[in-house]
Amino acid sequence: MSVPSRCFSEPGCSSADVDEHGWPRAPLEGEDSLPEEVLLEQAAKREAAIRAVQGPEGLAPLPPLSRTPLQGHMSQEEFDAFDYPQTPAEWTEEWMRKQIELERVDPRVNPNLLLDETQQEFWNNISRKPYAKAILRAEEHWKDRRRVWLQQYERVEIMNQVREELAEELEGCAPEMKRLLAPIMVH
Repeated sequence: MSVPSRCFSEPGCSSADVDEHGWPRAPLEGEDSLPEEVLLEQAAKREAAIRAVQGPEGLAPLPPLSRTPLQGHMSQEEFDAFDYPQTPAEWTEEWMRKQIELERVDPRVNPNLLLDETQQEFWNNISRKPYAKAILRAEEHWKDRRRVWLQQYERVEIMNQVREELAEELEGCAPEMKRLLAPIMVH
């Protein structure tokens, strides 16, 4: 494997100073016994290698972390108005923080700590979590609402087609018949 030339443009930098990926090598054991000028030379090489990787302007600063909580597409009042299933009252933000912390470290709470995500048991464990069940209940509610909306839309489309057909039939009727049926056709 060839060594990328990241720091070779700098004077005094050779392939012996970088690993196979072009990064500066780790310091040798017992480096404390090296003379001061060797340590300064190695520090200069390290800085040159870092500058070569970063570019002339350096790394861009990271954006500040957001402290605002994530906002959903609907407020809790809207969820309640649409009769979505209620989440348990004990599922507060503090409870969720503790639960996440427990799942990071305790295999009794999170058996997935010892499993790989390619194993089926990993996904079975996820689906058994109480908040996964709550998400599924909300998803089922959404699917039911969507089914009702589609049925209503289909009915409106059919009624519009029937109304158009009746309007075409009404064109061929006598004026007295039109006068009698016109108020009915409004609705």
